Amino acid sequence: MLHKHFRENETRSIIISWLHILSSVFLMLGILMIYTYTPPINREWRYYPIMSPNFERWRTMNEMAIILFQLFVGIQIMFSVYGLTKLYYQRKDEQKRLQELEYAYEMNPMVNQVSKY
Repeated sequence: MLHKHFRENETRSIIISWLHILSSVFLMLGILMIYTYTPPINREWRYYPIMSPNFERWRTMNEMAIILFQLFVGIQIMFSVYGLTKLYYQRKDEQKRLQELEYAYEMNPMVNQVSKY
């Protein structure tokens, strides 16, 4: 939503926009690849989980996927805060510009004939 708004206003930073998109895609692909290539959970692991190398591999890959997911959520939060902050300051600057135009319009003697007298 913020990408579309900034694109329509021609105020988006192309580097930050693509950094956000590409980092999100690569993190999701990493998580999907980890869960695709890890061995499935075996019911026998509950009897001897420490001795099974497959369990250790599964646990390591699962922890890595969880870390990547946390990183993904952190990046989404960071870019959302950046976008909302940028949107806030754009609106604030636009209001200031409109107030200045309104003031200049009211003080124009050609527009406001009462100010002559």
